[in-house]
Amino acid sequence: MLVETLLRRAALLLSVGTLALSACAPVTPDDDPSEDADEDDSALSSVVQAGTSLRVTASALNLRKNANTSSQVLDVIDNGTVIVCTQTSGGNGWVRVQFGAKQGWVSRQYVEVVEDDEGLAGVAAHVGERLGEGRRSRVLLNDAVLIEDLRESQDLFAELHALGDEAAAHFEEHLPAALARSERVIVAIHAPPFREACWHEGRISDDDWLPHFTCHAAGQVLERTMRAHRDKQMTVVCGHTHSGGHARILSNLEVRTGAADYERPEVQTTLVIE
Repeated sequence: MLVETLLRRAALLLSVGTLALSACAPVTPDDDPSEDADEDDSALSSVVQAGTSLRVTASALNLRKNANTSSQVLDVIDNGTVIVCTQTSGGNGWVRVQFGAKQGWVSRQYVEVVEDDEGLAGVAAHVGERLGEGRRSRVLLNDAVLIEDLRESQDLFAELHALGDEAAAHFEEHLPAALARSERVIVAIHAPPFREACWHEGRISDDDWLPHFTCHAAGQVLERTMRAHRDKQMTVVCGHTHSGGHARILSNLEVRTGAADYERPEVQTTLVIE
């Protein structure tokens, strides 16, 4: 399904912006206009929160393996490129960021915070097995046989609980920063996080199937977070059930579940992000 494909390729948390990939070879410190010999690592020590979008202000900015000017250059980022802070940092003059598939450090002096109205949060979460019959369910999905980690687990339900908790912890950590800078957040997650969004052929799945098609732990975090941010809006896009539907959880929280057949992904709708 489209949502699943996007999740595999997306960063864990992205504020909306243009992510430009540079084809340039890394430059040496002597050639780098953003790192002069007299640069002070603590020239600008403003802390940046994880999940914050940053725009490169230098003509070219080195992405370094470690937080110092003598560290290996992993790539060069062009002026105007929007990158994402992946770890609360900046107090020492360096910020840890995601650039394409690479993570590294850039000088805080040559990036500025991007103020966005909308943000995107994503996690490739599996189900959490906490709704419906749970361990009493008579259903066994192919996932339990085809996915190696699940097949080799000594306790399938405990493994699925842990995966659901991992997704919940991700949102617990990153959503506050996204909501602090954005009026609307779009969340992409593999499995529906609410019973009301677990569609099957126009109806909500029954209790035997619900444990295998929902990530309840993530849903609890999303609902609790949006109850605390009544002035913000959240749209959740998910899949996994292969049947589509729309659910309104709160006045400011909606879920769109995508439909698709195996090996036949299709576009469900278009979300306009300005």
